[in-house]
Amino acid sequence: MNDEFNSPVLIAELFEASRIINSVHDGKLKIDEANLQLLKELMNTFILDVLGLKNEQAANDDLPKILNLIVTLRNEAKANHDYATSDKIRNGLQKIGFQLNDSKEGTNWSKI
Repeated sequence: MNDEFNSPVLIAELFEASRIINSVHDGKLKIDEANLQLLKELMNTFILDVLGLKNEQAANDDLPKILNLIVTLRNEAKANHDYATSDKIRNGLQKIGFQLNDSKEGTNWSKI
């Protein structure tokens, strides 16, 4: 079951959906109410049901654990030569204020 859901691709697509949602929120894109509701339902399904994340704000001390999980998924994508997904995750994290640094010792993250 480890690769059944292809979690790195799902997370990368969630970043893309977040970008679209932010563009709608900023008024750069327009979406009708029916499609907005569908988008919200799909996001909840993938985040809550598929990934199993809780619908509550994470405590500040949980943030490193969450980012380390995302970095692990990105590294798995890189190991599988899925560079498109790896780049989407890195770029998505950068858009929300986190820099990934790859080195011989592994990947570290830092707040921009």
